[in-house]
Amino acid sequence: MRSLVLVLVLALSTAVTASAVDFSGQEIFLPVVSRVPGANATHWRTDLMISNRSDAETSVRLIYEPSGPAAAMQATYFIPPHGTVTVPDAMLEIFELSQTYGTMRIMPVNDDASIEAHARIYNVGTAEGEFGQGIQGLPTDLLGKTVWLNGLIGLRDNRSNIGVANPHDTTAHYSMTWYDKAGHNLGTRTGLTIEPWEINLLNDIFGNLGIANDDGVSIKITADVPVYAYASIVRDDTGDAYTIMGNGPAQ
Repeated sequence: MRSLVLVLVLALSTAVTASAVDFSGQEIFLPVVSRVPGANATHWRTDLMISNRSDAETSVRLIYEPSGPAAAMQATYFIPPHGTVTVPDAMLEIFELSQTYGTMRIMPVNDDASIEAHARIYNVGTAEGEFGQGIQGLPTDLLGKTVWLNGLIGLRDNRSNIGVANPHDTTAHYSMTWYDKAGHNLGTRTGLTIEPWEINLLNDIFGNLGIANDDGVSIKITADVPVYAYASIVRDDTGDAYTIMGNGPAQ
């Protein structure tokens, strides 16, 4: 019995160690930040949380790349060692933009500092209160060229939206292949592009791809450069949402 307990303890210890992923780095990329109206009377806002994971104080530089032809915008925040800056309704608070969406990269000025950042994107358009989802900022070296989005849902008053963001100075080229829950290939779309520092948003992915509403659908994204892909599963009745982070090998 004692040997069995030891085996279980070691197995659990290994599982915990394997699941501990470090999202901090010298340049953090957020695939989407927004302040926009959405479907079914939803209204989306973004809160930012930026943490200094090091023993050294640092300022951080935020570079916001609005979708479309608008020029990039910048801001700077000071963060003490092990401190965190929280910015509610960040697009209005920082950049005085009442309707906008795009990508953001965040970098410490101090080369000895390592930072972590994530966003809370939430709907304020319902009488029941706020409903939101988390978007984890990632160092660009954790991103990959092959990304899977698993478990997309278009049933039971859910809709699935996806975003594919390009954290590079050059145009990204990619394709999408989608599979049903039995693993059958339902189709492929090729020749897709994302401009530098842009995000492609595909709302209602089932309608967009012309496939029947279902659950358990997977999408494989294959790009010529590492990209950040995610899915947002949103309730049609309340606007409540959760995030599916794209997964695949870093490249």
